[in-house]
Amino acid sequence: MVGHPWPPERPLGLGHFARTGFAAGAAVAAVVAVHLGLGGAALADTRWTAGTVGLVAAAVAVKLTLLGGFTVRRRGRRTGES
Repeated sequence: MVGHPWPPERPLGLGHFARTGFAAGAAVAAVVAVHLGLGGAALADTRWTAGTVGLVAAAVAVKLTLLGGFTVRRRGRRTGES
């Protein structure tokens, strides 16, 4: 039989997509850690506390609004309604 030998000559390891997925996950984790650190530092300084809390509340409100609108549109598409 011509083709790939079995068992393979080199051991099977993580594929390209698994490696890139791991790298993307590590990058996202690093970005989240930096943002949490900056937010913690801003909250520790009393001059920045009110602004930081307001900014976080605004970001959460925008996220919930966008996710809510996306969910409503998607749910309507699934049932055949618009």
